Order: sequence, then C-alpha cells, then structure tokens
Amino acid sequence: MTSFKRRIQIHLARRIRKIYNNENLYPNDTIRTSASIFRLALRDKDAEFILMPIKDKRILKIDKKGMYITLQKTILEITNHQFSYHIEIGFGLYTKLSKSFDKKLDDLSSEHEKQITTQMSEGLRKILSTITE
Repeated sequence: MTSFKRRIQIHLARRIRKIYNNENLYPNDTIRTSASIFRLALRDKDAEFILMPIKDKRILKIDKKGMYITLQKTILEITNHQFSYHIEIGFGLYTKLSKSFDKKLDDLSSEHEKQITTQMSEGLRKILSTITE
C-alpha cells in the first residue's frame, strides 16, 4: 500500500513540476525577441497599461504603433496591424515579465496619486486664502 502511495506522489510531483517548470530546454531566438519586445513596450511613453486581475491578463496597448501585447499565464501574444504572434514562454520568464509590468503599473499609479494630492492641497490652500481675505 505504501509503495502505491509513493508512486502516486512521484507521478503527481512530476506532473506539477512539468506544469510549473516548463522552461524551454532550448530557449530560441523567438522567445528572446518577444521578451525584448515586451520590455521595450513597457518603456514606451505612449503605452497604455491594462490589467485584468480576474483573468490574470496583462495588456500593453500602443495605438500609435498599432500594437497590442498580451501576457497571460505562459503565453505572450504580440499583435500588430498585419500579424499576430502567439508565443509560449516558460513560467520563469512569465514571472519576470509580469513583475516588471506590475512594477511599472505601480510606479505610474503612484505618480498619478502624487499629482492628485498636490492638486488637492493647492486647491485647499486657494480656498483657505479666499476665506481668510
């Protein structure tokens, strides 16, 4: 009975390892190039960041270049006005790319939050100065 349980444990461990550690043994040029495109698109000043937390989907939209880049689980999809590329990437690369997307999104949201608080404080100072006059 214990050997049966052990075989099941080994089998499940192998399946889980295969699912979450699906790093390509031979990362090819396509995967490297697509990751570079994603990283460069993060730096683009015209990029719109769209986060869909329910579907765990991250979307970069660049209207001026007619480009959409979608990162979902271990799939990186790059779409422009002519072609659509569907590239399967490893889990490690997915986590790196998703963390960089999340960091950039957090930086942008904190920047907007600072702008809003400064505008509020300036508005309140103006109101205070008009009341005290």
